[in-house]
Amino acid sequence: LLNNANMIKNAISIIEPSDHVGENNEGEGVRASSNIAYICRIIADCDSVLFPLWDSGISDMNNLMEVLQNSRAIVVEGGHPSVSDPSTFDNSKVSLKELLLLCEKILLSRIQKSSPAIFICLGHQLLGLALGAKTQKMNHGHHGANHPVLNLCTGKVEITSMNHGFAIDNRSLPECILETHVSLFDRSNCGIKHRYRDIFSVQYHPEASPGPHDSLHLFSKFFQMAIKHKDYKKNEL
Repeated sequence: LLNNANMIKNAISIIEPSDHVGENNEGEGVRASSNIAYICRIIADCDSVLFPLWDSGISDMNNLMEVLQNSRAIVVEGGHPSVSDPSTFDNSKVSLKELLLLCEKILLSRIQKSSPAIFICLGHQLLGLALGAKTQKMNHGHHGANHPVLNLCTGKVEITSMNHGFAIDNRSLPECILETHVSLFDRSNCGIKHRYRDIFSVQYHPEASPGPHDSLHLFSKFFQMAIKHKDYKKNEL
């Protein structure tokens, strides 16, 4: 696959930085990537390709980036390690430093014909750090399925699933980044988007199953970006 990037030009690339995003009531690790793949099929009617970097590692960063930029769009998923403690990635085949470099390369490759991207949970914080923002430890972590989040773009409240103990410090966001969502519990940051490029992220889990599903519309927005990107590449000379 890494030697033939055109094979996934019509698929969504899912970057999985960790083996699970949390545990269910039986103590089993939950892999959100399976939910993302299902949503890709049901909402966008397209295939997805999983890159489990925690298991495969990154042998050639430039080769991986070429493949990702040939896909229809990129999802950088969540995970249980903490961006504040590199040692939490010790049991993974990909380090925090490598993940940050990958996110930086995705950002730097944001040109008109490059793939749109969404970053979720751990991916959201990786994006923040790659942008030069800072994260901070929360007084009380957010864990569970009934967390109200205010969409600052629409003024609507969405009930979300969360599992994090650190948050992006919105005071450290660069000028090119717009804060889009905040928690109604403590006003901590829950979402950002690039002002000029097709890239955005959320701290919570819009792909959570069995729900809540208030934020599924984010995937409709994301897939519209992917369709626009595909149409642009189709018309390239």
